[in-house]
Amino acid sequence: MIRDDIIRMAREAGYGEAMVDLHLPALIRFAALVAAAEREKDTALLLKCLAALGSGRPDVRQIAIERLRARLEGELAMNERINELAIDKENT
Repeated sequence: MIRDDIIRMAREAGYGEAMVDLHLPALIRFAALVAAAEREKDTALLLKCLAALGSGRPDVRQIAIERLRARLEGELAMNERINELAIDKENT
């Protein structure tokens, strides 16, 4: 989720422009927490599915693990950037 998405959703939730500007760092951190919770839920479900596959299809299991790892690494990098933006906003 990028900064513009967070601002758009805050406005859809009823925040006016001044309120978004005032609370943007907290909104960004909140969005990162929600995204992390969703990732944890998705990860748990995927791991459950992988366990159900068992050893019958190790190729499928390995592909799923690699895709999950890539997704998590990409989202972690994105969340780090979001936090940097929040800190920059607080310092200006």
